Amino acid sequence: MKQMKILVFVSLFVLSIIKIQAQTRLTTPELSQAASVTQSIGLTKITIDYHRPLVKGRKIWGDLVPYNEVWRAGANKNTTIEFSDPVKINGVDIPAGKYGFHTIPAENEWTLIFNKNNAAWGSYFYDQSLDALRIKVKPQSAPFEEALTYYFSNPEDNSVNVVLHWEKLAIQFKVEVDVKELVFKNMKQELTNLPGFYWQGYNQAAQFCLKNNIHLDEALKLIETSINKNKNSTNLNVKADLLEKTGNKTEADKLRAEALQLQQKK
Repeated sequence: MKQMKILVFVSLFVLSIIKIQAQTRLTTPELSQAASVTQSIGLTKITIDYHRPLVKGRKIWGDLVPYNEVWRAGANKNTTIEFSDPVKINGVDIPAGKYGFHTIPAENEWTLIFNKNNAAWGSYFYDQSLDALRIKVKPQSAPFEEALTYYFSNPEDNSVNVVLHWEKLAIQFKVEVDVKELVFKNMKQELTNLPGFYWQGYNQAAQFCLKNNIHLDEALKLIETSINKNKNSTNLNVKADLLEKTGNKTEADKLRAEALQLQQKK
């Protein structure tokens, strides 16, 4: 019993020393500096948080970063990548969320890992059972880069490439977003707020559907709501265009004539 009390006392003493040391340690710069990059595709935001190790004359691939082992794709805490909406990565769906980003480098092919645990220290606590997605990519030769760098390339209306570049190597993957669907979904949500009290928002949403040839049946309901709130030449012409697009040219012509009469009365 006495030995047990001594053991407990020693344990508490050691813990208190560790706590005191942690509280008295001053903040110093990290050797691998923190960085963050962000890109928007439509309304969707992609954010990568990482730390940037330097080459410092060392051999990187197959040495400092071993082949065929899970690597944190940066330094210090694991690299994270966050998608504000569902996206496709190299054609494969992944839900919105923040993921721990790891890789398994190899000479001819890398495995890229998007893991549900985004708060680990490096890859030391990596758990494959928490993987949301794994994809394979080919490494590419690239100009020398001293500090590990993430950036975005080839931005298009609905996609962008994410690039990891370090030393003389780069890997990349494509992120695609269903921009039209997400914008329309966002518009419908906005119409449950202040814009929903006025005709303009419903007209704009209907116009968006018309321009992008999506949800035309819903667009007709939206434009009808706009007209009920305030009939004018603008929303009548939008309804006419929708009717013509859905095969009802006779009614479309009648609405255009009515819209013209309203315009002439101004």
